[in-house]
Amino acid sequence: MAYFHVRDDVAAGEVRAILHDIGRTVVAESRVDGRLVLVTSGPRSEPELLAALAAKGEMLTQQPRKTPFNAWKVRSALGFGGQALQLTSAFMKHKVDTPLLVFATTNMAANGINWAYTAQKKDDPHQLLLLKQAINNRLKPLLDEGQVPVAAEDRRMALREQGKMQPVEPLNDFMKKHSVNVGELGLRYIGALGMAFPAGDWAGAIRGRRMPFTDMRAPLRTFTGLTSIVGKTIALTSKVPDPYNPKPRGMFDGLREKYSFLVGGFVETAAFGALAYDAFANTGPGKREGSSIRLFGKNQPDWLSGVGALMFTAGYIVRAWAKFGERVVDMPELYAHASDMLALVDPEKRPQALADTAAYLADHFKNTPDMSFATIYSRLNDDLCRSHHVSIAPSIHRMAAVDPSIPNAQIAAGDVQHTLHQPAAQRGVSA
Repeated sequence: MAYFHVRDDVAAGEVRAILHDIGRTVVAESRVDGRLVLVTSGPRSEPELLAALAAKGEMLTQQPRKTPFNAWKVRSALGFGGQALQLTSAFMKHKVDTPLLVFATTNMAANGINWAYTAQKKDDPHQLLLLKQAINNRLKPLLDEGQVPVAAEDRRMALREQGKMQPVEPLNDFMKKHSVNVGELGLRYIGALGMAFPAGDWAGAIRGRRMPFTDMRAPLRTFTGLTSIVGKTIALTSKVPDPYNPKPRGMFDGLREKYSFLVGGFVETAAFGALAYDAFANTGPGKREGSSIRLFGKNQPDWLSGVGALMFTAGYIVRAWAKFGERVVDMPELYAHASDMLALVDPEKRPQALADTAAYLADHFKNTPDMSFATIYSRLNDDLCRSHHVSIAPSIHRMAAVDPSIPNAQIAAGDVQHTLHQPAAQRGVSA
């Protein structure tokens, strides 16, 4: 099955004629983001289909998927570089720089968590329920009299074998939901404490049942640590937006969702800018005792730590574009519910119902990466085949786009998504 977005409705008749001429059957038509999309089936392989379209003047070429900017990845990369320099600096002094060592190691671990998990992912049961109810409302008129829609509150994935076989990963699931609190805020809290209250005094503080002392010789380091703690404390009040929750919002919810994480990051940007200044201005021969790094047989200012702190500061600037967290719909459960509803629809109406359901979900998730019409249609089609032994047609799946050098080409860039993709029935599942 291949999916064609038509550039405009005026060209729809011509596109249908072209597709008919090359042996494609239009299974269903729907609209995605206001544009007509044709769902077609036919025997041709991907290269044959592209060649046949080229012969008709429709020069399609593979369109690479654009990777969206990920502020968390950039922030982590800058952090890795900055902390590597600071960790090196900590061991290049006459005596190991304990505050810098604790700061660098805890932040390196935090960078790893940020890179692996990025923003916190929270379940979005309210949006899931709304989408299930919307699918029910759209498909209910297509059911035979007396048929009861699948309850939106049911957990349909739990009834499937693949749902029952899902591995239990409590640590991974916990980290997905709390990665920013654990890494960006929790581990970095320890690093900030180690900078404000040098870790070399922690053991004595515990034995003496007192607070650790600050280093009076390095006031800017103390400022950095304490200011960073303030910024993280502000950020800890952040809240993941939950726009589909019917519960009334509190007076501070908007501030916590939009500004707490952002303001906390700005505070820490100032903190680590001060750390960079301290490394460049207050270290080296004749400056703070023990602050020089030994390089090429000479004592030099601690420019390694300074450059590292600048990279770390840049990371906090980039973090302004990073999300604290986001709500994520349980898509396997949504696909399972939609598939179970489509299985109740009359077989003659099902192909169009499938296309319209996929179009509705594609429009709803149009700002979500990898949630194109073709992706959603294929997932629903596969689940119908696997769980209900119903097959609309084989699917084809990879992005292609119109060659801009062909001015009269009528098929628009989008879901001519190819990569031959056989339905479950042809992968060994009995029909």
